[in-house]
Amino acid sequence: MPLIGRRALPLAILVVSLGLVTSACQAVLEQQPMAQAPEVHPIPAPSRPHAAAALRGKAPPPEAADRPPAVAMAAVEAARQRPRRTPLETGIASWYGPGFAGRPTANGEIYDPMGMTAAHPELPLGSEVVVVNLENGREVRLRINDRGPFIDDRVIDVSKAAAKVLGFYLTGLAEVRVYRLEPAEVASARSDA
Repeated sequence: MPLIGRRALPLAILVVSLGLVTSACQAVLEQQPMAQAPEVHPIPAPSRPHAAAALRGKAPPPEAADRPPAVAMAAVEAARQRPRRTPLETGIASWYGPGFAGRPTANGEIYDPMGMTAAHPELPLGSEVVVVNLENGREVRLRINDRGPFIDDRVIDVSKAAAKVLGFYLTGLAEVRVYRLEPAEVASARSDA
């Protein structure tokens, strides 16, 4: 028998066997009637959250039904204490080159490339921002400690560490959205005025 025939024989046996098994299964399925699923009638939920408990005589007092659970209250309080994001601008971000490491920034501190800081032309020194890379969705919270960038199409210069977190360290530039963080007290004072 030729070499090709010896290799093809086991494959042919396998194909014929699978065909026989498939035919047998199909014949069995055609002989058995399909079982139908029983009808399901859903029970309607009570229109009020405590209606079922009231039917059993265990309803909480009406004033308790109007209060949110303690977990929800804690989440609301935490949200009130978190700084609010105010959209500031969208544009190109870059990162400080290695020549700035160890030099003083606009607020007097020494620039640390591994710090979570940034330079902005107008924001008050010490203010905090969130920078979101619009190309990959990564974001980082930074403190403004310097002035810049001094190139027309750029909106913010970030530290080397921030560029790595945002995912544009190797390319050097990214399209970003900058949000200013406002403490809750400042935001609420502005809304009251």
